[in-house]
Amino acid sequence: GLNENGRQQVKETAQALKVNEFDLIVCSPMKRTRETADILNEAVGLEIKIERDLRERDFGDWEGKNYMTDLFDANEFSLEKLRLSKPPKGERLEDVKKRHQMVFEKYLGKKILVVGHAQAYLGAKMTCEELDVKAVASINIHNASIHPLTFTDKLRRIPEVLDCWFESGSMPYAQLHYPFENEAKLKQNFPAEFIAEGLDQTRGWFYTLHILANALEIHDKPQPAFKNCIVNGIVLAEDGQKMSKRLKNYPDPMKVMEKYGADAMRFYLMNSPVVKGDDLRFSEKGVSDVVKNVILPIWNAYSFFVTYANIDGWKNDHSPLITHHSKNKLDEWILGELNKLIAQETEFMGGYDLQKASNAIYSFVDSLTNWYIRRSRRRFWKSEDDQDKNSAYETLYQVLTTLCQIIAPFMPFVSETIYQNLTGNESVHLTDYPKNNPTQVNKKLMEEMFVTKTIVSLGLASRAKAKAKVRQPLSTVQIALAEQYESELSDDQLAIIQEELNVKTVEFIKNPSDLATVIAKPNAKLLGPKYGKDVQTIIRTAKSGEFEKLENGNIKVLDYELTPEEMEIAYVGKEGADIETDAGILVSLDFTLTSELEMEGEARDLVRQIQELRKTADYQVDERIEVAIVGVTKELVKTFGEYIKNETLATVLKDDISEPDRFVEFEGMVIKVRKTS
Repeated sequence: GLNENGRQQVKETAQALKVNEFDLIVCSPMKRTRETADILNEAVGLEIKIERDLRERDFGDWEGKNYMTDLFDANEFSLEKLRLSKPPKGERLEDVKKRHQMVFEKYLGKKILVVGHAQAYLGAKMTCEELDVKAVASINIHNASIHPLTFTDKLRRIPEVLDCWFESGSMPYAQLHYPFENEAKLKQNFPAEFIAEGLDQTRGWFYTLHILANALEIHDKPQPAFKNCIVNGIVLAEDGQKMSKRLKNYPDPMKVMEKYGADAMRFYLMNSPVVKGDDLRFSEKGVSDVVKNVILPIWNAYSFFVTYANIDGWKNDHSPLITHHSKNKLDEWILGELNKLIAQETEFMGGYDLQKASNAIYSFVDSLTNWYIRRSRRRFWKSEDDQDKNSAYETLYQVLTTLCQIIAPFMPFVSETIYQNLTGNESVHLTDYPKNNPTQVNKKLMEEMFVTKTIVSLGLASRAKAKAKVRQPLSTVQIALAEQYESELSDDQLAIIQEELNVKTVEFIKNPSDLATVIAKPNAKLLGPKYGKDVQTIIRTAKSGEFEKLENGNIKVLDYELTPEEMEIAYVGKEGADIETDAGILVSLDFTLTSELEMEGEARDLVRQIQELRKTADYQVDERIEVAIVGVTKELVKTFGEYIKNETLATVLKDDISEPDRFVEFEGMVIKVRKTS
């Protein structure tokens, strides 16, 4: 403890401290410091806190030894040498500093009276003044002395602060410590390919980047700091207000991610105006729609392929991807669409247009799932293991694996899972981005299929408007094509139109004037740069119907000859005409029903009901069944019995079935199904 002389020194020190205002006294647990704290407290009257981390330095194996005789040569010993040393199993002064920092952080913002030891004081001084051990090694310390110290956190304001945008604008150079080193490395990567920043953060940064780039003359001449710029807009709440925790006007992002997945959120944002510097009103429904319209269709296409490939034992014998030439037009078409998508993605991504790039993916996924796979289902179903079936597998495999590579930047997790499962390769993200193969694009077939798909889409829209279900056959569809298209389609495409629209006859009409008015639709984006101030006159004249179709396919308006790209011929339905029109294609359906057509419609309804029973009975896709339709007319069975059996994988149509697996009542009939034994 303290001797009499020490106690007297502390009392004198206490009188000197009385004029100061402290919040509390903090001391180490050693007897001498606690006794000192008690004497001081008689003068200042404060709470005393004991902190073990303020203890004296631990000298380990040197504890209790005479430094000059046991540890050092008497002629070489000094306090500085002792303080710089590292005792075996003991502490360095840097360790003492760390202990003190933890204590001082507890009392940040308070004025405390610390009672400690000589080595502990050195640790405290190193902490508060950010000194290293060499800076304090030679300091002389006297008993009962007072040493004012100030401890703050690490974030300190310094007076010499430039505009923060200057610091940001210095980033390309400062990160490489240029101009002091790495000159060649900077020149190799300067100017930047692109920068990205939020709309509300652009002005100061862009300005400083360019100012510094021109001032430094990296390539010995003034030049911009970057080649391309991506600016994102602001994500607002669905009501258009700023997102606010107080208003709780937005869904929890983590819950949205958990519910829909990171890929859905990522694609939703990339497909939104926010990537073009416009504001986005965030909608959870938008994320949900990505799952419904993009991710699930891709997954369902993958699931469809895997299901039938496993049934048939089909495996890819080619590596890494198949390159084949199928004779099936659907295969040729979808491979053409795939290569068109690759070309579009290369162009749009190269131009940093994420919204257009993601829109192209939307369009392709729809073509793949709602046209190619739907139109190809029978090729996978059929029992014959022929070349056409193998071509279907090869084509769909190539499309799915290549599609994974295309969508990997947009949907990294879904693409990775599908690609790994299909190929067995390590990662889709370690593959090269696919390259367009123009030899796989048959432009005539692409246009043919576009016209066919458009006709089908318009016909289905006409059916929906008339509330005529697709299962009900109709007699005729009339079609008119604008002059930019071939006047007739191939027999294959006509058969597709007949099947998709469920019509008996397809008629092309040469003169659609009874149903519609022919109009010219100008492309203002192409005409504007070419014709300048005259463009509005051209557009007004064309829309009024004053134009002439030339033999070479061009269109004459006033004294200007316009290409089909600059001016499109289209149709507008006349009042009362039951037509649908788009992209220069007109479709008109005849909804008059005969008794034969009505009977065929009933047969198709029966097929649908049987297919639903197959689903509820959980039959495998290739399992054969027995079917009974109690109450059906003999004429319907005689006329459409084989059709019903083929469509439902039924081996027989019976009058009745005892103990069916499933049954349903439908329009006065009872339909029963049972698995074939």
